[in-house]
Amino acid sequence: MQIYNAIQNGKKILRELQISNAENEAIWLMEKVLNTNSSNLLFNKSKLTTKNKISYFNMIKRRGNGEPFQLINQKCDFYGRTFKVKKNIFIPRQDTEKIIDISKTMINKGESILEVGTGTGCIAITLALECDSINIVA
Repeated sequence: MQIYNAIQNGKKILRELQISNAENEAIWLMEKVLNTNSSNLLFNKSKLTTKNKISYFNMIKRRGNGEPFQLINQKCDFYGRTFKVKKNIFIPRQDTEKIIDISKTMINKGESILEVGTGTGCIAITLALECDSINIVA
């Protein structure tokens, strides 16, 4: 099976299962399987190896079963940075970025921040990178 055909089949499966972002997720999962980016996929006429085909459609199945895309992809974006995610850790949500925006207006240089229940570390890491001279314990 060619890469293009596999992606089209993945999109179809995800659409039928009413995954709202089926088009992109099918492509992004293939990017993960092949460790490449979408521009390389668009012009790739190669066939998938059996191993990659199985891996891809297993991911499509997991997504179709309701597993969060970020867990399958093992990463998520937060405040312009990419963080690794895994099972049993909360996936940072876009609305959590408001915590960073609010904190940046309230934190003064030299102050300390304690983050409890760190998980991915995205809040502590982002605050450390966005705020000058603060101490963070996570």
